[in-house]
Amino acid sequence: MSKSSKLSVGVIGVGHLGFHHARLLSTMNSIQFTGIFDSDTERVKSVSEELKIPGYESLDELIKDSDALSIVVPTVNHFEIAQICLKQGKDIFIEKPITKNVAEADLLIELSKKLGNIIQVGHIERFNSGMLELEKHITAPLFIESHRLAPFTPRIKDVGVVLDLMIHDIDIAFQLVHSPIEEIDAAGIPILTPHEDIANARVRFKSGCIANITVSRVSDKKMRKIRIFQEDAYLSLDYTIPELKIYKKTMVNNLPEIIFQNPKLTAEEPLKTELESFIETVQKRSMPKVTAEAGRDALEIAIKVTEMTESYRKVIKR
Repeated sequence: MSKSSKLSVGVIGVGHLGFHHARLLSTMNSIQFTGIFDSDTERVKSVSEELKIPGYESLDELIKDSDALSIVVPTVNHFEIAQICLKQGKDIFIEKPITKNVAEADLLIELSKKLGNIIQVGHIERFNSGMLELEKHITAPLFIESHRLAPFTPRIKDVGVVLDLMIHDIDIAFQLVHSPIEEIDAAGIPILTPHEDIANARVRFKSGCIANITVSRVSDKKMRKIRIFQEDAYLSLDYTIPELKIYKKTMVNNLPEIIFQNPKLTAEEPLKTELESFIETVQKRSMPKVTAEAGRDALEIAIKVTEMTESYRKVIKR
């Protein structure tokens, strides 16, 4: 990319989520949208016609024509596609989880450092306007409680609810606490799939903070909420509205008093904010808000929790 030209960005994989990557990127004036590729040629044709964007029949051609690529393929294919892009000198945005296992994530991190390419991982809740505001008020969390519930979606078949949903909350907890994990206890059961569909994890950090995380994909309605307790405040965020409520402790005339704050939040689409962040990161050659290392750490804990849910199922079947 020359200094006078725009960054060219393409999308690999245009399923449900990839469609929205293409929809948003193709309308951004700060870049040159290259086009889309998917192994399903009929899907490429359909999305290309609907969004009026170029559709590629060859993955290699799309990669060659792009400076950066958004990878929105099934998790099992993340490593293969990401490796191809990195080896051709491309910066990449890769949806969560970064790869299907930690070893693959480590290889991508090593390769990106060797070649000088940027990897940003798609942990979208980091870009929710409520979370962006909440981060400003965090000091030292003592207790975190989160609930992420959703109706069953048949399109999610290859992973359990931990790698599907809980990984978001694991990443957020890491981001807020900034402390190594000391202990994890988890349980989960399958309801509609061979994988765990409901799960709970209790994570103790070395700082003393405890995070209690509950997820389900067999709920009758959506819920995405997090509550944080710290010495000087209680914060409650509903990601879906979004709405942030802050109850801060202060002293008035030597007596404790609670001050309520309800910051006005923007209704910006988090995926748009996330992709704009990726574009700015590539243009400025700066560190991504969600690094490959952060994606790797969240994946490692999510895999441990998944293994614990499997052990739990063996115990209750006895």
